[in-house]
Amino acid sequence: MWEYNTLEVLQDFTREPINMRTVHMFMEHFELTMYSAPACLRSASNLALVYGESEYSFNSDDLMWLACADTVALCGGEGRNLLFIGLNVDDDEYYVTSAAIIKIFNIVFPGNNQYIFKIGTSLAFGCKRDFKNRISNNFCVTQLFEHAHLKECVYFLEEALLSTEESLPYVVMQYSPQEKMPDQKTKRKNEASLDYLRILREINSIYGIDTTKEYTRYIESFAQAQNNKLTYSDTCAILHYVGEQKTVSSYDILEDAIEQEEKSHNDIHNRIVIPPVLGNDTLSFSPEAYEDAELLLKEMLRNG
Repeated sequence: MWEYNTLEVLQDFTREPINMRTVHMFMEHFELTMYSAPACLRSASNLALVYGESEYSFNSDDLMWLACADTVALCGGEGRNLLFIGLNVDDDEYYVTSAAIIKIFNIVFPGNNQYIFKIGTSLAFGCKRDFKNRISNNFCVTQLFEHAHLKECVYFLEEALLSTEESLPYVVMQYSPQEKMPDQKTKRKNEASLDYLRILREINSIYGIDTTKEYTRYIESFAQAQNNKLTYSDTCAILHYVGEQKTVSSYDILEDAIEQEEKSHNDIHNRIVIPPVLGNDTLSFSPEAYEDAELLLKEMLRNG
């Protein structure tokens, strides 16, 4: 009977965008009395920037990922939070986006948080991968439970609700195909591709050139090339700068931050060749390169 009722609740929950009624219904059915009901719904950006408890300094990458979550209900508890998050992304982007949100929210809302993501009519669940220790890339996310196959989601919830905080991450990872390790050939290919993302970010940071569209396009095409299955290690590389930055709000470390930026500026000059102005024949590029940012960058590096 519980399984049948739970399936009905999940079907009802996925039919509508996240709202106060569906959140209350979900919490009541699963008897989540350790959390307080949310006062209202907010966007992820508004919630993190206005109500976050940390002095964390947000960077452009953080804001890009936060913008993907237009609806968040935060249910507070003692030393932990339950967050219902509506993502406005395609299915093949749900994993990396969920991971980014978890990394950021774990900092601005400290605690042993648990996350319920709604992507269209599908669901995913996430939490820290280690509740006791402070580690980098402290996230894990389940598979995407599609509306037509919510029965598997019921099985997951049965295990999750019986889990302790120490064992919950293992349950989440058990239902996460992204935790599977790629073979060495695929791993080398992925690493080479992810270097391109790091370079795009450095171009944006140092030269002020907006690379957001190319960054997003490449993530989407990369996910599709990997059969929409970015692994955990792939995602760690993509989100290297997300939720990891140390605050520079104090004057005593501002000088050090400036010094590091200057060092990074010098390093990038040694690694990237800026294309010549029009009319300079020192370097030449194929016609296709001017239509493809990735190809242009590869030719720049090769010519350099």
